[in-house]
Amino acid sequence: MTDGRRIVSGSGPDLHVWDAMMGAKIVTLPGHAKRPKSIISVASSSDGRRIAAGTNDGTIRVWDTEKGLDSLVLRAHNAKRFHNVAFFPDGVRIISSSTPDSCVRQVNAFPKWWTFCYRILE
Repeated sequence: MTDGRRIVSGSGPDLHVWDAMMGAKIVTLPGHAKRPKSIISVASSSDGRRIAAGTNDGTIRVWDTEKGLDSLVLRAHNAKRFHNVAFFPDGVRIISSSTPDSCVRQVNAFPKWWTFCYRILE
């Protein structure tokens, strides 16, 4: 995470937050456990208050790190192949990419509304 004290990793359907100095797990953030899903990409907001994870079913789940709860689920892409998720520096907007829809999407996550879909042309 951006504070350098914590590391976030994805394993199967769960996210794990680790203490970077001690190497100890601080918390496991479940949320994709109802159906088998794999976390493909993980990002944290610049203030460290939110973690976003993109899965292989095209959804993005956002967690509040202070409460340890998932605060938002976004259906980011129609495609099953999700590639990347990242926060803008404001910690509110999220950008994601996937194939085969060849789209980079921007979303204003709080409040939730889609803003742009940039098509990648070959």
